[in-house]
Amino acid sequence: MGTPCQVAGLKLFLRHEYATLLTSDVVCHGTPSQAVFDCVIKQIEKRNKGIVQKYSFRDKSVLGWNCASSSSLIRNSKNGTIKVLQYSSAMRAYFKAFIGGHLMRYSCYQCPFTTEQRCSDITLADFWGLPRQQFKYFNVLKGVSLVMINTVNGESFWNDISKELVVRDENFENASKTNRNLLHSSQKGSYRDVAYPLAFSDFNKFENTFLGKNLQKDHIKFLLNRFIRHSIAYKVYRFIRSII
Repeated sequence: MGTPCQVAGLKLFLRHEYATLLTSDVVCHGTPSQAVFDCVIKQIEKRNKGIVQKYSFRDKSVLGWNCASSSSLIRNSKNGTIKVLQYSSAMRAYFKAFIGGHLMRYSCYQCPFTTEQRCSDITLADFWGLPRQQFKYFNVLKGVSLVMINTVNGESFWNDISKELVVRDENFENASKTNRNLLHSSQKGSYRDVAYPLAFSDFNKFENTFLGKNLQKDHIKFLLNRFIRHSIAYKVYRFIRSII
């Protein structure tokens, strides 16, 4: 599984189809630089005096299915204790820069794979917008996946596993309404040309650029959002909304 361009690259390398090869692509927002991500990890480790052992980008366990946050698993370099970091200015700035289209490779802004004709056997994504449709998903709080079957090989595999899943058929038009990257490349953010130099040379300024100066306000909003989304009242509300 990979981005559409990775799947296409694999197929160009192999030169012909293999009956035993099953390919899957994701509906891609764009791919940022590994070097920028390394800067984020370096800042987290420096500020927390530990080693990042795991980084979960768009972690559903923090703020639910909207995937609006990240988390890090950090091991203290002195005593070996482990803590989970659910909010930091470095993670938040990186997330906002990514969502805003400021970190992608320039080729991502003119992606040739944003089309209904996919290059893989199966395409996967979050089915954004589904809760607003009148589908009775009892597990909607945990998220609902969009699965596109593109080839005979993909259909054969899907038929084998779909019996174990809760499945609803949907047409491409409805799926693409709330999954913009199915048909459109991400737009280039206004700070794209300065985002990389800032991350490499002045990370504090990188944070201020994408978080603004109201970091404390942003943190408070995050804490309130997390409290509400993990409350029993909110879960009951979303459950009732999903079945009405």
